[in-house]
Amino acid sequence: MVNGVEALRKWLSRIAAAAGALGAGLIVGGTALAVYSRCFASTRSLHKEWLDRGAWFTAGPGVEISVLPGYLATAAVLTGIAMLVTVAVVMVRVVRRWDSYLGLNALVALSTIGAVVVLPFMAVHYHLLEAYRLISFEYQLFEMLPTAIAAAGVLVAGTVLFVPIALRPAHTRTLPIQVLALLLTTGMLVSAGVAVAAVRLGDDQRNIEHTTASRTESAAVPDRLGAERYRIPIPIAPNYFGETAADDVVPAGAGFVIASAQGLTAYDGSTGLPRWHYLRRNVERDGRFGPAYIPRTLRPLDNGAIVLALWDQLGWIAFDASTGDTLWQGSDFTRDTVPGVSWEFPGSELRTDSEALILVSDNRIAGYDSRSGLRLWSTDTTTPDCKPSKSDVAATETVVYQISRCTNHSEFWFTSTVRDARTGVVIGTREVGRSAETNAPESVASIKRFGGVLVIWWLEMNDTHQIVFAMPQQFATTPVTDEKDYMPIGGDQAGTEALVDKSTHTDDGYNHDRLPVLELPEGAEKYTLTGPEPDYDSPLLFLSAEIVAVFRYGSTKSNPRSSLQSWSRDNGGPATDRPIASDNHTCDFTRLMAAPGAILALCVEDQSAELVGFGSVG
Repeated sequence: MVNGVEALRKWLSRIAAAAGALGAGLIVGGTALAVYSRCFASTRSLHKEWLDRGAWFTAGPGVEISVLPGYLATAAVLTGIAMLVTVAVVMVRVVRRWDSYLGLNALVALSTIGAVVVLPFMAVHYHLLEAYRLISFEYQLFEMLPTAIAAAGVLVAGTVLFVPIALRPAHTRTLPIQVLALLLTTGMLVSAGVAVAAVRLGDDQRNIEHTTASRTESAAVPDRLGAERYRIPIPIAPNYFGETAADDVVPAGAGFVIASAQGLTAYDGSTGLPRWHYLRRNVERDGRFGPAYIPRTLRPLDNGAIVLALWDQLGWIAFDASTGDTLWQGSDFTRDTVPGVSWEFPGSELRTDSEALILVSDNRIAGYDSRSGLRLWSTDTTTPDCKPSKSDVAATETVVYQISRCTNHSEFWFTSTVRDARTGVVIGTREVGRSAETNAPESVASIKRFGGVLVIWWLEMNDTHQIVFAMPQQFATTPVTDEKDYMPIGGDQAGTEALVDKSTHTDDGYNHDRLPVLELPEGAEKYTLTGPEPDYDSPLLFLSAEIVAVFRYGSTKSNPRSSLQSWSRDNGGPATDRPIASDNHTCDFTRLMAAPGAILALCVEDQSAELVGFGSVG
């Protein structure tokens, strides 16, 4: 019986020694992982996030979890260092065969108790699992939080395994030194495996599905409205703002790009087939959105060679529109801020037009290289004569047009400026609309762009005036006209022709009875469109051979359907009529675009949407 008890004690002693050696290896590896988490792991700037849960030893009803990654990593580092010191003290006692810790008992006890109490307490206090689930969903994945959790777990496990040796170091003498070393190494290897898994959990690439395509020559924009080639269904689902919009489409690359909450998908304009995509997984859960695409931020740059879009938490990302390769994310454009200045990205309504990359505020404007995001220039628009406010900006690939309201406390006026888009150098300025300050509250100004035709528009004493031009050199000399004379509603890309709504005054008011095409810059009438009147809510397209417009309710009253109508650019006569709504229905919302290889018509009907592509023949 005595021999049996003694044998059991020896086995228990060996198990305790093995557990302690394994635990020591976990403590070494866990401490190294904690140091990596605190000092070297990737992290994110988190907004103040609160869990509406009871928190221990806090006055409020909730707990702030945005501090969890840093707090937990710091606690793991301090705990790991304390336990490394404890392991070293125990090993010295074993090697020198001390009968006690020679006054270090409190250190060993406090370190051990602290490791098995503090880290678990933090996990409970911060509702660790729920906090991790929320942070990893709402933010771009990062390494600090999962590696801190892994380090804390490894340290707690290692400390628990090491306790028997800390209480009775003599257990280590029951196993050969080679076995103890092997178990110590095993513990460190286990820690390394846990570290690899934790780093992988913090790799945001796991949430991204990014495919690319080979570079190809883009097809030409069709010269006329031809036969329907394809229809692409666009799912309508609540987006980041809770809206159900389906109009995030821009011409770019070899065709066009469609945006959704998940990201971007590029299509070939000639065939309607997908080319590349950048999509994030798991961006929506229970009606909440994580790092989702921000609606209506997609826009083409550099003549459609680049697309730029904004994601929540991720910021702006630029892609090569042909291949889908990422061009830049962190850049001067994304980082550029000026104290006291609220930057805006102008031209949100011009997303079907390629434009320069510009940021603007009331008194400052800056230009950026669209392929790198680097700042090219930045300038203060304030002059001794004018402290501008309420600026409006339109940009092409080469020039930037800006109109600003100025005041000197007795008068106000508008100053129009043309700048080189690459250098910011002023090409020309022009003052318009000077009036008494008392009229200022009712005075507004804006810049509109129709293809290559620019319209500087302002309201002065309840009268609307405009300058219609195309080239920067025409800016200073083009005469001012009255909007009552004609209102531009379309223009060709070359800026040589503009379609205008020319009203005729009658006793009952103004009748929109003529749609002439004017030759610029002289303004001479070339011809008048004949046939039905187009839908003004959607932009008109000037193709090389035809003008195309949307008819939301059809070109004839007896056949109400949404369709596209084209006119010849030779004489203004009707050319082609193509339905766009399925089953000859009407579209609740329409949008018309010219893309490489196709004329695109977006038709939104109730809770469904389709993008219809038309060629140039048939």
